[in-house]
Amino acid sequence: MLWLIPSYMAMIAAWFISSYVAMIAVWLISIYVITTAV
Repeated sequence: MLWLIPSYMAMIAAWFISSYVAMIAVWLISIYVITTAV
């Protein structure tokens, strides 16, 4: 049962990292669009 804990933590960490990367990507794309539009 204990081996489930690290895999669960890794799943949460992977989700957190992917959502963080997606947020940064959206932020960079929006800045790029704003700067090219102006």
